[in-house]
Amino acid sequence: MRLTVFGSPGNLDVMSNSLNLWFVILGLCTTAQTHAQERGDCKQLVESVRIPVDTNVVSSENVLEARVYYKIVARGTFEKEDIGFGDGQYTFNKKQDLIVTRCQNNPVGLPFGIALDVDGKGSALENWGKFNLKHVYSIEVAGRERKASFHYQDCRPIGNKGSLMVDIYKCDRREKIK
Repeated sequence: MRLTVFGSPGNLDVMSNSLNLWFVILGLCTTAQTHAQERGDCKQLVESVRIPVDTNVVSSENVLEARVYYKIVARGTFEKEDIGFGDGQYTFNKKQDLIVTRCQNNPVGLPFGIALDVDGKGSALENWGKFNLKHVYSIEVAGRERKASFHYQDCRPIGNKGSLMVDIYKCDRREKIK
């Protein structure tokens, strides 16, 4: 099946699926250990942070060490009143054949998703990757001797129900000094 993703250039190829409503609402039911096994050199779980989908900012409990890399894994889904559901970067309908990345399907509209701040300069929306039917996305960032803060960016958060999870894994490598 070919799927047009509104607000992003081009199309994504995805496999047809037969997800039931209960799976979409509950999201991916895995443990942090399962995530860690997939990370290679980013195996040490530092913490998990629950991200509300009402645009409020939450912070990690732990400081991310300067120049140490961390893998940030966003996972789960939530109910979104105007389209159906959302995850760490996308909003979508029940069949997952209509995927929206920006408010009002406008190419210059506010993008949806989890924004991350690791350097104290304000949250920036990350590119968490292509649409994923399991609703698990990851990025790597270098710590800046600060706590990480997160918020869900949405132009219309009224009617959002639920939350997303972010797992923070410490990697075995450091950022090179320039």
